[in-house]
Amino acid sequence: AIRRRREAEDPRRGLHLSTLLDDFDDASHGRREYNPLIERSKYLFQEVGNVLESIIATALVQMNPLFNKPDPKYFDGVWMSPDGEASDLDCIHEMKAAWTSRHNFINLGCGLRIQDQSRKAQRYIRQVLGYCHGYDHYRAKLHVLFICGDYRPPFPSAVTYNLTFTDDDREDNWQIIKQHEADRGPQYWRQKGVIH
Repeated sequence: AIRRRREAEDPRRGLHLSTLLDDFDDASHGRREYNPLIERSKYLFQEVGNVLESIIATALVQMNPLFNKPDPKYFDGVWMSPDGEASDLDCIHEMKAAWTSRHNFINLGCGLRIQDQSRKAQRYIRQVLGYCHGYDHYRAKLHVLFICGDYRPPFPSAVTYNLTFTDDDREDNWQIIKQHEADRGPQYWRQKGVIH
């Protein structure tokens, strides 16, 4: 319901950062094996994330009146729309709900090298890096609700990762994303239903 409402409010056309990163993830790690249960319920999974985002965003606005949901932005040929922005903290906020385990999700001890993170964490970090680049921020708060925690036992847990990036981090990530877009070519994106 939340997803449909957002699509009606924001009927933009073109390549979105999320679409580009989903494709990059499949190309980098191989497409996941088809699972009919996941395919049928993927929109339900997205709704869980949308509800989480709405709850956290409401709480953040109450805690910090300078937190807002920024307007979608068309940056360097790609649409992007982070879940939140705190202008006083020079910070992007992104909210996620994940079925993956919290255990070893993000390894901050390795200097946040993207390639050393879990597959899902790589996807999320590339997304917040893209938002930081497009909205000119250097910090991000990645709020993740792990639906089953670390599965020992399965119990929900929420974690906020405070991430800080450099100009090089932002530029390197953006070059990788744009190179993937170019490598696929316009015909590929049209076949995927993206008006590009």
